[in-house]
Amino acid sequence: MFEIARRRRNADLMGALLDEWRLFDAALAPQATWPTTDVVEDDAGYKLSVEVPGFKKDEVEVSVENGVLTVSGKNSTDEADAKGTWLRRERRTTREFCRSFDLSGAGVDAAAVTAKHENGILTVTVPKKSLPEAKATKVPIR
Repeated sequence: MFEIARRRRNADLMGALLDEWRLFDAALAPQATWPTTDVVEDDAGYKLSVEVPGFKKDEVEVSVENGVLTVSGKNSTDEADAKGTWLRRERRTTREFCRSFDLSGAGVDAAAVTAKHENGILTVTVPKKSLPEAKATKVPIR
């Protein structure tokens, strides 16, 4: 009976150590580096609202290549901006992200994609291709 209690106590101790290690490991693991994005479709096309807080307009890039829309960004904080001695610093000095969306088969006009950056939100507008109006033609019968 004492042996069972000792094993259980050792198992509890080992479990607690593993839980602490998992927390430590999770703290060191790289964070997901893509921004949250809302995609809305209407009759005219698609509108993507990408959250890019802390990124300036010239630090974000939007491109369309081979039917893939890619939104990426990279910024750095300059160590020279710091006044005094750092006691603790939790933000990264360099942040970057990349997110891609497949446009193939969506019937969009890739050449007419526009983007606007305002208040930490990048709005990308992807218009649909306008289909030519179908003309009625009379087919002769032979």
